Amino acid sequence: MEVFNAGEYRRKLFNGYKDADWFSPSNKEAADMRHHCNDAAIRDMEVFLNGHDNGVVIFDSVNSTFDRRRSLLDRMYACGAKVLFIEVQNTSEAELRDNYR
Repeated sequence: MEVFNAGEYRRKLFNGYKDADWFSPSNKEAADMRHHCNDAAIRDMEVFLNGHDNGVVIFDSVNSTFDRRRSLLDRMYACGAKVLFIEVQNTSEAELRDNYR
C-alpha cells in the first residue's frame, strides 16, 4: 500500500506554498498549481499500480469537482483499479482556519 498526498507534492514542488488563498476557486495561479500537484500524484499512482498486482493506493487530496473525480476515475480504471471515494465535510470555521495555517 502507498499513500499519495497532494499536500506533500505541493510542499516539494512549490516550496511549501500554503497561503489560505491557495484553496480559493478564484485564484487561477493556485488552481493551476493544485492541478499540477494532483496530476503528479496521479502519475505516480499509475506507475505504482502498473508495477504492483493487487496494489492499493490512497490518494489524499481534495477532488471536489465532477470533472476532477471523473478524470481520476478514468485514469485509475485504465490501471485496472477499483475506486472508492471517502468524503469528509468540515464546517467548523476554527478547524478550517487551523487547516489553512
